Amino acid sequence: MSNQGSHLANWKKIKKLRMDRQISLSSLSRKSGVSKAYLSLLERGKVNNPSLRIVLKIAEALEIDINKLVKSSCTKYK
Repeated sequence: MSNQGSHLANWKKIKKLRMDRQISLSSLSRKSGVSKAYLSLLERGKVNNPSLRIVLKIAEALEIDINKLVKSSCTKYK
């Protein structure tokens, strides 16, 4: 698997985390301040390098530790 492929899979987990919490895409957008379109692109793996600011906003809106979103990306580069 290419480096890009593993990176994409990491951001796709946002949808699972959102669905597990029964939060709609629109609601996550409102809570995070991240556009619905951008969130959709992340969930579908069309964006593979969101800024730390965006990831932090999403983590805060989902009420999770940011490490749940970035940990697998960081550990593969150690």
